[in-house]
Order: sequence, then C-alpha cells, then structure tokens
Amino acid sequence: MQREKTSKCWYVLTAYRKDNLALADLEKEADRCRQEGNEGLAYFMPMCYRMVGPEGKKVRKKLPLLPGYVFVHGSIKELEAYMRVHPYLAFYHPVIKEYGGVIAVPDGQMESFMRVAKEYEEDIRYFRPDEIDWEAGDSVRIVGGKLDGVEGMLQCVKGKSGGRVVVSIPGLVAVSTWEISPDYLEILSFAPVGRRLYHNLDVFFSNARTALCEMLRGGVVGEKERAGLSASVRRLQHLSTGTAGTACMLSMSLLMARTVLGNGVAARQDEEVLAELVRGLRNDCQKVQPLVYLYGCTGNPAYRAEARRLMAGLDEKAMHDRKWRDTFADFQIFEKIYGEVTNVDGNACGHGDTAACGVGVL
Repeated sequence: MQREKTSKCWYVLTAYRKDNLALADLEKEADRCRQEGNEGLAYFMPMCYRMVGPEGKKVRKKLPLLPGYVFVHGSIKELEAYMRVHPYLAFYHPVIKEYGGVIAVPDGQMESFMRVAKEYEEDIRYFRPDEIDWEAGDSVRIVGGKLDGVEGMLQCVKGKSGGRVVVSIPGLVAVSTWEISPDYLEILSFAPVGRRLYHNLDVFFSNARTALCEMLRGGVVGEKERAGLSASVRRLQHLSTGTAGTACMLSMSLLMARTVLGNGVAARQDEEVLAELVRGLRNDCQKVQPLVYLYGCTGNPAYRAEARRLMAGLDEKAMHDRKWRDTFADFQIFEKIYGEVTNVDGNACGHGDTAACGVGVL
C-alpha cells in the first residue's frame, strides 16, 4: 500500500532476534515523548504463552507471538528517522506479489487485531495467511461484550451461524476468537462463494412478509416470530448486498420487520431508502414488488397507484410466477385492509402518522 510519507498508519517492522531490544527502545522513546509532551510512536508486539525448555523440564513462558516483528504507528517519515538511530529495525517487505511494498495496516483493522490478540493472550489461536480460505468466510462485526466492534472473517462449521472471528494482518498472520454466538454477530457481507446471501435474505423476507400479513389482518405475531425478526434485523441491517435487486430485497425485509416490531422511526428511514432504490431501478417489472410492500407497510395510496399502473403492463407469464402470485395476493390483502382508511384525496396513515404519508413518494 502506497501512502504519503507524513500520513500516520500502523506498519510492520522487523527486528531480527532483537525483540526485547526493540521493545525496550520503543518504551524509552515513548517515555521521552511523554516528558516532552509529544505524541510519539505507538507500538504493539503480540504475546503468547509457550512451553519451552528440554523434555521433562519445560516451563510456561510468555514470548512474542511473531518473533522478530513489531507493529509501530507513525508516519513513514517518523519511522525512517527512528530507524536511522536504531538500524536493526526495518520495514517488513513480504515476498508475495499482492502485498508488494511495505505493509500498512488501517487503524480499524489493527485495533481489531490488537483487541483479539490481547483478549486471548493466554490461549491464542493463530494462522499463517495461506492457512485461511478468505473466499469462504462472511465478513462480520462482533456486537456486545469485551470485543464489541471487532471486525473480521467468520470461520464456522457448515450449517452453523456462529463461529470464530478471524482478524488478519495481510501477508503476515491471522488470529481468531473463541466461538462466538450468532446472537453477537452482525453480517457485513456474505462470502463471495456459495449462495448464503440469497438463502438468508429469502428466509428473512419470507418471515417478515408472513408476520406483516398476520399483523395487518388483526392477528398476533408470536414472541418466537418477533424474536426471530429482531435477530435478523440485528444481524443483517448493515449488510452490503452488491446489487440493486438484493438491496431492494433487504430493504423490503427490514421495512416489514420493523413495521411489525413497532419501530416507527427506523421503519420510516427504511421507507425512504427503499423508495430511493425503486427510483433507481430501470426495469419497471422490478419496481412492482417493493412498491407493493411499501404500500403494505405504510398504507400510502401513491405506492398503490404506481404498483397498479405497473402491474397492468406485466405479461401473462409473469402473472403465473410464484413470486408474483404471492405479491399479487398480498397486494389484494393490503387493498382490502386499507380500502376503508384511504380517502379520495389520497391521504392515508403511514406507520400510524398521517404526516409521514408523503415520505419517499415516487
């Protein structure tokens, strides 16, 4: 990664067989800067416990996790000046094409790495970069607990939603947490291989749709169903989807779920996001489904009118597709429910607030 010489970042330095000296010198430098009132260089050397010594006389000793390496935060200019005084230090240049040049680690990534390394110092699990299949793991964020906010890749057993969260320093090392419950994981993006994204969104959409229709009919959405919707919202609300179609599906699911859960403020925000996404769709056929569920969640007749106009243009084949059959059936339910509260002037209650009816209208 190429950076300006004066911009600060975390860098990997080598200190071949001089770990203790590197730590001592960096501590002296930190003391000197503190006395002078300067920021100085931050540094980190991950540690672990290992059994060392001859057979039968082994003792447990605290040692560097990566012998010969130290992480230092500063600008290239500052580090070059420091290394001129301490010539046994040098920038780490991995012999891997994709990591050409010195390794600069973003602050957020380094923060996650340090927190995991410190938390599991007593029993840390680490890997070489080539031991992890980075294409097979979902990108996640831990929510709650001591590691709240840590981001990494989820390494889990097939069929399970939880697992170990792996944080890496490109080209050098990766460390992992112990098993994390799915209740404490927020999905940022699904793995590029496989169809986990579509499976999870299909399930979320189906559950949210069923609950919305049940609520609008006057039924009671059970505690188990509400808990499931809450968990899906928490896990998927910041998901990066990649395409307009999947973004619409996620927004529809979030809007329906939050409407059922009674989270009016967040639901209105979801309405604005979804309405904006619909405006960006080029294919009129793709606009019908989100318009139907915008109408279902808000009762806004503008969404109903636009959905009806676009439905008139659908061909016969589309009318018999299961997705559209379900959408049309739900649309008829919504029309019956809102038929008595939508007046000829086009005013209707959205999320229980008549002032919200115009939000996001196409």
